[in-house]
Parts: sequence; structure tokens; C-alpha cells
Amino acid sequence: MQNAAVLSALFILSCLFSASAQEAPKPELPSIRVSDLFIYSGVGVNKETYASLNEFRALAPDSKALEHFSPNIQPIEYVALNNSSIFSVQLGVEFLNKQKASYRSNPLLRIGIQYAAGNHFGLDYSSRISTPFDTLTSAQTGNTVYVDSIKMQQFHMNYSSHQLRFDGALLFRTNPEARWSLYAGIGISTGVSFDATTEIDYLTFSGETIRTDDNGYLSYGRGLEVDTRIHERFVNKANFSANPYVPMGVDFRLGKNKEFWKKLHLVYELRPGINMVSVPELRTFATASIQQGLALRVVFNP
Repeated sequence: MQNAAVLSALFILSCLFSASAQEAPKPELPSIRVSDLFIYSGVGVNKETYASLNEFRALAPDSKALEHFSPNIQPIEYVALNNSSIFSVQLGVEFLNKQKASYRSNPLLRIGIQYAAGNHFGLDYSSRISTPFDTLTSAQTGNTVYVDSIKMQQFHMNYSSHQLRFDGALLFRTNPEARWSLYAGIGISTGVSFDATTEIDYLTFSGETIRTDDNGYLSYGRGLEVDTRIHERFVNKANFSANPYVPMGVDFRLGKNKEFWKKLHLVYELRPGINMVSVPELRTFATASIQQGLALRVVFNP
């Protein structure tokens, strides 16, 4: 009887050791994982959009400078480019494959926040009135030149803002484990401003100049001096912006062997797109834009 009890105890112990020796089942992987951190700094360029004078009056209804506006002032037409600064921080998200055994390299979802600041649209006016003022006659040659009195007016108006945006993109990449890789996709940044402002500068000049045969002018006497200078800044309502874009980039892994450098990537990214800003006091302005910049990408699972 005692032997039977000992045998039973040994059997139970062997079963326990056998069960503990079996491999524990692998836990199921989450459907997504955060794979990397993307820190981007760049500049944006777009052709300047022009607003009308009445629209700037709506943005700056209490402007003292615009009270000096006269009908003889003409708009200055030229092609101008607006520059903006962009800073973006995003996390890369990879998705579980169909076998639920590992994560797919494509597509990569990149989501984060973006800070952008720059000009949205502007308007410039200028006038120049020349009045005969004096004549100068050379005692040696007898030639006569005319001195004109010049009066000038200039207006420069500009609307700008600082914005905080959501920034997301879906990317498709060549082999991300290679030293060099390429990617492209679709993206959008959208958000609201926290500092929308209208600035108006008004300047007047006067002086005397010598008129040349080709109706140009040479400096004479006191030349042109500033008589009036008014600078105004008005705070406007928060605007809404959206920038759908096409991200295209070149990714370079900094290291081959050491784990620290293998995690670091240097990236150049180009973002052609459309920049839209909806101004509550006015309307929606849209123009083609292009952004470019450098990024540091930190890979969590190289």
C-alpha cells in the first residue's frame, strides 16, 4: 500500500514536470505597432494670392492708414512667392499581416502634429506724382535739365497666421531594411490658427530729382525722404487650413552594424500639394504649394 502511494506521487510529479516543460503558447500580436518616430523641419513656397482692397478693409475695419487711400494710387502687379516654415512630429504605424505572425512594411501610416507659420495673401499699392520744380542750366555748355518735385505713397498689406495642424500620411516604401530606400504616398495636414493677423504699412516720400532724357531720374538735392510712416497690426479670427499633399522621400540609414546607428535615418522629403486657408471674415483662398525639408527618423524595431 505504501509502495502504491509512492508510485502515485511519482506519477503526479512527472506529469507536473512534463506540463511545465511544454512550450507556452505565444501571445497574439497587437493589430498595429508604433515602428518609428519622424521629426521633420522644412519650408513651404507657394505663389502669393491677392485679396482686394475691400477685403483688407474688412480685415482691418479700424485702420487709420487706409483713411489716406486716394483714387490715384495704383496696385503693384508682380509675381511673388510666399514662404512658410513647417515643423512636424509624427509616429509611424505598421499593420499586422494576414498570418498574424509579423508586421507589414507596406503601407506605413504616419500620424502626428504640425506647426506652420507664414503669409497667406497680400496687396501692394503705390503712386508717384512729379511736378516741375526748377531748371538747371550749365554755364559751360548751356544745356538745361529739369528738376521735379516728387511725392510718393505706398501701401503694403499682408495677412498671415501661425497654425497647429494634424498631419497624416499613408506611405508605400521600397525595402525599408536596405541602406537606401524610397517612398511615396498621399497625405494631408489640417488645423486652425492661433495667431491670425493683418498688417498694414503706409509710407509717404517727398524730394527733388533730376529728370533725364529717358524719363528716368537721378538723385539730386535731398533726394527722397520718408515723411509719413504708419504701421498697424490687427488680430483676426482663427482661420481653418488644409493642405493635401503627395509626400515623396529618400531615406538613408546612418549605420550598418552598430545598433544605435542602425536606428537612425536621415530623410529628405518633398511635398507638392494645394494650400487652402478659409478666412472667416472673407472666403477660402487656395493655391498650389510645394514643401521640402529634412527629417530625422528613429526606428524602434530595426
